[in-house]
Amino acid sequence: MKRIGNYKLGKTIYSGTFGKVKLSVHIPTQQTVTIKIMNIQRLVDIIDIEIVKRELHIFKIVRHPNIIMLYEVFETTKYIFTINKCMCFILITIIRNRIYTKIKNSSQRYKTRESLNKMKNQNC
Repeated sequence: MKRIGNYKLGKTIYSGTFGKVKLSVHIPTQQTVTIKIMNIQRLVDIIDIEIVKRELHIFKIVRHPNIIMLYEVFETTKYIFTINKCMCFILITIIRNRIYTKIKNSSQRYKTRESLNKMKNQNC
């Protein structure tokens, strides 16, 4: 498994325009986090750079445990890394979009929907 600083990278849970979001673990505390890895080479337009700057600015000013919490930002020559609190709703959305929609059996869909609702109500 790859490491970035004190973080052990896990599965890719989202892929977007500028990079990927990976589920990761902070090694000293064993806390689950998400790491957004943005490829600097994909930021070709000034608009792209402004979008990333705005996103980082919002991450820095919004500090709410149920919305978003930015822990760390660091940069290499190729990538920008943002380490964020692992938000339950991101995982629920991914499960709903990638797994739930593919389930054909109605009773299995019901059980999966109920499990997702319980996760959402418990704030993970």
